[in-house]
Order: sequence, then structure tokens, then C-alpha cells
Amino acid sequence: ERFTLTPDKLATIAELNPRLEEIGASLESVPIFTAAVGNGTAPLTVPTEDGQKLAYFFTEHADAEAFLRAVRENTGVDLKAQVIGVSLSDIIRAYSSPEAKEAKETFVLIPTMAEVNAARQIIAQKGKADADPAEL
Repeated sequence: ERFTLTPDKLATIAELNPRLEEIGASLESVPIFTAAVGNGTAPLTVPTEDGQKLAYFFTEHADAEAFLRAVRENTGVDLKAQVIGVSLSDIIRAYSSPEAKEAKETFVLIPTMAEVNAARQIIAQKGKADADPAEL
């Protein structure tokens, strides 16, 4: 079965972000990538149907580049943006802040298919092959 990231799945994933706060410190050395706009530190956000602003982060630099390219192609705008690397811990802290919550900003981390398959194998080994992501 092919895994696809639908808007519903992305929303479910984003709702799990507060659970990451507990392990934030141990994620300090995990690099992730995003398309940044403005002064080079503000992640490019995409508005959702419910009025939230969703920032996309990727585990692979090439995926962040492809995302930025797709945004430029789909909007037809020569966006002043570049891909930057940041710590996953920093992102969890930033999006857990009251300011981010008030601004209705959240994020989603897009894994590679190899990472998805590895996670599925681990889950299957634990007997939770059909588990709800919120239960993991």
C-alpha cells in the first residue's frame, strides 16, 4: 500500500506536535530543513482551510528544495526564499510558544519514504500495524 500525505493526515500529524515538547531536548542534534522567507529565518507557511498557517519541514534537504520549487511553480511568484537547516528541538520550542498558538501557526515534519517504511516495520514488530498515529 502506498503511503500518501493527504490534508487530513497532515492535520492529524500537526495535532500531535504538543507531545514532542517532552522529548525536545533529546532532539537538539536532529537536523531538519525548511524553505525560509524574509530575513532567512521565517519558515514559509501555507494557509489551511481552517485558517491555520502550516510550515513544512523535511528530513532531507533535497525534499525541502523540491517543496520550494513546487511552491514557486504553483504560485507563479519569484519568491525570495532559500532552504535552511535547523534543529528539530528549536522548531518544537518555537511552535509550542504562546505566540505561535495565538498566530495559529503549526508545523508538519515530512519524512522520507524510507523513514516511513522503517517506522512501519518497528510498529509491526510491536504488533501495532494498524494503530492510530495518535496512539504511537
